[in-house]
Amino acid sequence: GDRRAAMEFVKALSRGGCPAATLADDLIRPVMERIGHGWFVGTLDVFQEHQASHAIAAALHELIADAASRSASGPLAIGATTEGDPYVLSCLLGELVLREMGWEVRNLGVDLPLRSLTKAALVYRPRMVFLSINHVKDETLFAQEFGRFHEAAVGVGAAVIVGGRAMEASLRSRLPYASCGERMSHLAAFARCLEREPAVERPRDEA
Repeated sequence: GDRRAAMEFVKALSRGGCPAATLADDLIRPVMERIGHGWFVGTLDVFQEHQASHAIAAALHELIADAASRSASGPLAIGATTEGDPYVLSCLLGELVLREMGWEVRNLGVDLPLRSLTKAALVYRPRMVFLSINHVKDETLFAQEFGRFHEAAVGVGAAVIVGGRAMEASLRSRLPYASCGERMSHLAAFARCLEREPAVERPRDEA
């Protein structure tokens, strides 16, 4: 419940040289999983989980602002969580990881319908789209909408990486994507691979 102490601890680690992917995978993820488990079994209340999430998010916003203040010469990525997923930390952590690597990032936020994400891909023409998928109500409908989004993304030269608790084998088998990751280190590795590959230039009228 000590918001200031939590924020300062996270920021001190990052500004002391801890890579964003390490911060995400080895500190924030296990801590939030522990808090979530406590809420599930009744040893913690949901307000305590919310306090923790808000403290971490506030620290990440400051670190992202620091990273964004440095000139970014890398390609553009857009990121979001899909419809029904209100969890903000995954997008913020993904943005911090990529900005630390010099990428430009447009964080489109949480609970974004795939049809809106499709429009964003056509407007911004990113090199990468990173998606956190933690809630899927209807797999068949989701797969259909995701297929249309993916076609548009590939059409503008974007590679799609997905992750999240909903990405079980049954759903993975129905979705097209370039990569599926469980940790932020996977996102960082995927970004490094894309940096080594020339971007595919698409004429504007193809979009």
